[in-house]
Amino acid sequence: MFKTIYPSRAVFSTALSLFISILFTAGLFGQPCSFISGNVSLGGAAHDPGYQEVHPVFAGATLSNQNFVMTWSTRDGVDGDQIGAFFQVFDATGTPVSSVIMPYSDINPGGIGNQGAFGPFVAALTNGFVVVWESEDGPGDTGPASGQRQDVCFRVYDNSGTALSNTIRINIAAQEDHIEFILPINNNEFVLLFRIDEDNTGNNDDYFFQSYDATGMAISQLINITGGAHDAFFQTTDNENAMVALPNSKFVVAWEARDGADGDREGAYFRVFDTSGSADTPVSTPYSDINPMGTGSQGTPGPRVISLDGGNFVIAWESEDGPGDEGAAGDDQLDTYFRVYNSSGAPVSGTTKANDITGEEDKFRGILALEGGNFAIAFSPDKDLTGNTDDIYVRVFNATGTALGSSVEVSGGTQNNVYNVLNTEFSMAALSNGNFVVSWGAFDGADGDGYACFHRVFNSMGAAVTGVIRPYEDINPMGTGNQSGTGPYVRALPNGYVVVWQSEQGPGDVGPGGGFMDDQDVYHRVYDNTGTPLCGTIKTNTGNDAEEEVLRYVLALNDGNFVVLYYDDEDETGNLDDYFIRVVGGAPIVFTCPAIGSVSNSETSVCTGETWNISASGLSDMDMAANNEQDFGIRFVAFPSTPGDPYTGGTDLGVVAFNQLGTNGTTATLNGASLVTTGPNTVYAVLDPAPADANCRPFAISGTITIVDLPVIDFAALAEVCGNDGFQSGLGGGMPFGGVYSGTGVFDDGNGFTFSFDPSMASVGFNTITYTVSDAAVCGTNVATSTIDVYPVPAVTFTSGISTVNIADGVQTGLSGGSPAGGVYSGPGVIDDGNGITFTFDPVTATVGTHTLSYTFTSTDGCAAMATTNIVVEQGQPLEGDICADAISINSLFGGAVNVPQLSGVQDNSLYNNTNEPLSGYECWQDPAPTLNHTIWFSFTGDGNTYKITSVICDNVNPLLNNDTQFALYSGNCNGLIAVGCSEDEDFNASLYNALLEINTSPGVEYLLMVDGYIGPTYVAAGSFCLEVTRLGNVPVTEIADTPFEVYPNPTSGPVQFKGFSADWVKVIDPIGRLLKEWNTPVSSIELGDLPAGLYVLQIGNGTETYTVRVVKN
Repeated sequence: MFKTIYPSRAVFSTALSLFISILFTAGLFGQPCSFISGNVSLGGAAHDPGYQEVHPVFAGATLSNQNFVMTWSTRDGVDGDQIGAFFQVFDATGTPVSSVIMPYSDINPGGIGNQGAFGPFVAALTNGFVVVWESEDGPGDTGPASGQRQDVCFRVYDNSGTALSNTIRINIAAQEDHIEFILPINNNEFVLLFRIDEDNTGNNDDYFFQSYDATGMAISQLINITGGAHDAFFQTTDNENAMVALPNSKFVVAWEARDGADGDREGAYFRVFDTSGSADTPVSTPYSDINPMGTGSQGTPGPRVISLDGGNFVIAWESEDGPGDEGAAGDDQLDTYFRVYNSSGAPVSGTTKANDITGEEDKFRGILALEGGNFAIAFSPDKDLTGNTDDIYVRVFNATGTALGSSVEVSGGTQNNVYNVLNTEFSMAALSNGNFVVSWGAFDGADGDGYACFHRVFNSMGAAVTGVIRPYEDINPMGTGNQSGTGPYVRALPNGYVVVWQSEQGPGDVGPGGGFMDDQDVYHRVYDNTGTPLCGTIKTNTGNDAEEEVLRYVLALNDGNFVVLYYDDEDETGNLDDYFIRVVGGAPIVFTCPAIGSVSNSETSVCTGETWNISASGLSDMDMAANNEQDFGIRFVAFPSTPGDPYTGGTDLGVVAFNQLGTNGTTATLNGASLVTTGPNTVYAVLDPAPADANCRPFAISGTITIVDLPVIDFAALAEVCGNDGFQSGLGGGMPFGGVYSGTGVFDDGNGFTFSFDPSMASVGFNTITYTVSDAAVCGTNVATSTIDVYPVPAVTFTSGISTVNIADGVQTGLSGGSPAGGVYSGPGVIDDGNGITFTFDPVTATVGTHTLSYTFTSTDGCAAMATTNIVVEQGQPLEGDICADAISINSLFGGAVNVPQLSGVQDNSLYNNTNEPLSGYECWQDPAPTLNHTIWFSFTGDGNTYKITSVICDNVNPLLNNDTQFALYSGNCNGLIAVGCSEDEDFNASLYNALLEINTSPGVEYLLMVDGYIGPTYVAAGSFCLEVTRLGNVPVTEIADTPFEVYPNPTSGPVQFKGFSADWVKVIDPIGRLLKEWNTPVSSIELGDLPAGLYVLQIGNGTETYTVRVVKN
């Protein structure tokens, strides 16, 4: 659409005349209704011998560079064989830009078959156009075996008519294909809708589409619009309103399916797709909310769809015999309906009856989208039972489907007694100011004689702006002759509209004569948006009126002019109709000066050469459609002082082209502006290029931006450091002073000069150290970086080949275990061999004890790491009691007086080790995992008495820490230890950490006591102590030999009898103190047959007495 600024009505005529005069003088526009071109023959003399045709909807297209293209077909073999399709590109003055072009010349230079019968289609694209035609019986055409061979073909061209693609065929194999609609999508893509004519196979025509980009490359596959759901039904579409484009590369297609597809008779359908071929909606009937069963006939002859400003779309259709339909008695029950949807296909409104005339058969006549989002629907009550005096009504609705008023009869009641009709393709036009115009034809002498034509302007609410207008009233006030009885053509122009009609037998009409009433010509008249005529009626075909001229098509151009396509109807001279075009001056374009709101800088000061961003907002009327001159961008200019004219002088900072404007053309952003001259500057935003009107020089001014020259930040840090070098302090290097250091492992010292660095917190490799100062303190970036290379710490291990050495073993050579090779060994008694592999150890130098040896390796990066191991140097002679077999006898401590402690000599476990000690028997020790450390072994023989055994501190030299001993008591021998008991502490809670055992000894049993000191992570109990043994009392044990009783036989092979007494209990013990068998109930005999031959001790209980006897088992 076009935007217009209107002068006041008082000065309208003078201002308009002056402006038109200026434009005409400048050669930009013709005066309204004046001829820009002559009568230009389509095809010229070469096509005169053939009959020509054009498509009523897709005959022409206005191109993006002001050119336009017209298409037609010519019969009678002009292209070489039968029907041929052609086009030609013209400039805005009607001068040919291209030759007459046959689009299929690349694949069919001989024009074989019928090409473009009934006229090819054309549609404008971004920088060119696409021509589509049907090819029948041409090379490569396909079709059913019993039908015609017919395919759809297209080819893409640039604005000058140069081909951008080859001829591309689109078809369903083995079908007769017909083009139905061509739909540009955002001018960058287009969709072709075609049908397969199944007149030989049930006449169940099906519809398909395929999407393409502006070069003719397919975007989608061939898509059946119903997905096959309607393959069994006949389908058809409305010629003019079958498809519309939606936002986001979507579109909607509407069609009618017959034969009960919706449940009963004809049905209306739609579906939303995107250009990839994906369906956003299923196959849908718009009336599903009020007529889910599809009762009656819905949508004949095809529903119509329009898109609204804001993205919604409207489906409208005719319903006959549906629920709620009305009509005159004896006539059809018929009404007009619509429904509004959003761009995704979701309903915005319910199904709405458009006509508010009740009791009539209200037929759907047209639908029109208006500027701003409203829409108008035209309908007419069909009075075929009452004189056939149909009247035409219009009614306006908003974008949600709400009626903005009642319907208005277009003639205002002046033509209620005549038959009125709308032209199918050109009866309604939306005007740039929101108004719309409706044109119609009237029969029965409505203008005084024969057929008549009229039009009327309405506003966006549906109210009449003008009265009923007869465009030819100035030259034919009596309405003589027939004046486009089927309705004139009306086309919107950028600042008004044009009405074109044909007049037969009117004043001034000329024709071939001969008494055939064929004096017929085409006329036009231009009006502004309010319906005010800008010129008188003019014969369009002036200079070419020898034949009967018939109107066929009108094309509006971008510059406000228009093209009329007409033909001379040579039905009296061979019927070889020829087509002509003529470019005519239209409603003059009024320039609207764009506005610039404000400008802002992202910074208030920057350094020389440093960049900043500039934004302009509040832009309006920047596009050609709004200002009627051209697309404007924004140029940013810097001035050190106030300029007289910001469009001249200054320093250009950059241009934001029109196609780079943001927020729908209302903002402009320039990133990376810079200046090298220091000092304050002001930035101006101006239009680019400057408008032709010198009075249009809008601009906006920014705040001051100051260009300064300051130091540049610099920073060089410590180059490298090892990962284990420890905390590095007092580092620096950032300039100028006063900044802050940061990074991994970095600690700013807070003084603006130095920082510290912990390499253990950083990553191995290069670590970035950042130095940041105030942005106002430097030019350029206020951040500088340097790197510290943290070298890896080498992985060092050390496992010596020996862990224990006797002090008497002499110097140990060739020892190793450090890895990786190349390191140095050190420690007590260590001599590094200097080869990076081995070392020598002198136990004498090291002295007795445990020594830590070290292995240090230095990497090629200079980073050193150390690993350690321990070597124990033992005494020269084995220590008594160091091993079980060398246990120290303490029998002298046993057998003493009751409760009189017996004390051993001083013992010191400091040099004792845990080599070859038992793995169990000390589980009672409370260590998390009990271990042996400095163990001493003691032995004694049981005598049947009960004893307490503990440790005491008895010497001031190296006393055992806290007397913290641990006992493990065994019987048996060193090769077969039997755990008897163990002790950790006498009383831990009372801090009595010495071990204490109470044992009821068995006579003759050998016992072994292992004593150790407690060792913890920070605690070592190694030193001197004494054992203390106290007899607690006698155990009354009597040898059987000293009693009158007898145990027999002895020796025995197994059975043993008790004579003179009975046993309450019996225990069998072997010579090493192990309990082998026992009986805990009274017995008079026992059986030893399962024991091996040997000597055994029997302990026998009888009342309070305990007897013992040795028995030999054979």
